[in-house]
This record gives sequence, structure tokens and C-alpha cells, in this order.
Amino acid sequence: MGKVKDMDTKESREQEILKCCICEKEIEAHPISGWSQGNNAEPVVKDGRCCDFCNDLVVIPERFKKVAWKMIEEWPHTKNKS
Repeated sequence: MGKVKDMDTKESREQEILKCCICEKEIEAHPISGWSQGNNAEPVVKDGRCCDFCNDLVVIPERFKKVAWKMIEEWPHTKNKS
């Protein structure tokens, strides 16, 4: 018979330690939810996971910057009039 896979439990998630793809520090579990998989680091790092600190200070501002530039580019007064 084949091996039986372990069920996904809090203990098994805690064993998988991830490092932040930006600061390279260990991603700590959220104190309330227990989530230890970090945050999506795009657009800073493609397919990366980052800690809460880097998410707040690096990733989210970069997302806002991209949205702001998109809005500026689409602003009616900045389009070339023919």
C-alpha cells in the first residue's frame, strides 16, 4: 500500500518556514489567524512571498504607485488631442 499523506494541520504548516523574498528574514505566523505563508510580493518580486513589514512598506506602496501612474496616463487632460 502507498503512504498516507498527512492532513494539513497547524502543526504541519508551522514546520514549513518561509523567508521573505525582499528582506530575507523568516516570515512569522500571524498572531491571530496563524497564517504563516506571508503575502503576495508582486509587483516587487514575481511569484514571491514577503513578510508583513515588507508588504506594508514596500509592496503596497508600489501597487499604489502603479495605480496612480495608470490614472495619470488615462487622465483626459494628458491625452494628445488631434
